[in-house]
Amino acid sequence: RSELLSYLTSKLARFLADRVLRNILSQKSRLDLGRFMNGGGILLADLSRGSIGDLNARMLGMVLLHRVARATLERAGRSRGQRSPAQVYVDEFHELATPQLYRMLSAARKYNVGFTLAHQRLDMLPKHAQETVVGTAGHLVLFRQGSETFNLPLDDLLWPRFGISDLLRLPNFRVVAR
Repeated sequence: RSELLSYLTSKLARFLADRVLRNILSQKSRLDLGRFMNGGGILLADLSRGSIGDLNARMLGMVLLHRVARATLERAGRSRGQRSPAQVYVDEFHELATPQLYRMLSAARKYNVGFTLAHQRLDMLPKHAQETVVGTAGHLVLFRQGSETFNLPLDDLLWPRFGISDLLRLPNFRVVAR
């Protein structure tokens, strides 16, 4: 019992010791993400590392994405016609992504939820995550790639119109889209 208590205390200590996390997570009122998604609301979450810290930004981002995933799956109780379109935008998503997010990407479309995921380099993701993101993406927007050493399936996605060499020579502020 004491080992279990020590384990739980060590995990909760992060929430209790940090004033920013404690103030955000211990509020009595609850953020109803389902209301935002179903009612066409807009929620902006500024999780900049400079203002709340690196670990806090990651932790809050993962909690928020988990809640978005739950709200998405709760839409199963509504008929298809009652599921208003919802769009979720996540910048630097590789910092916040969990295995649950990757599983949900393939299911979100049937609940009328779209995801726009942005980050610097696809090769920063684990192999299974790369396959999930590329496999479930309806649209890809690619900027200039940094080097020929990246080993990604992008050439298969863009061929015959564009090749890897085209991505390496792409000028600033230009994109290749599929």
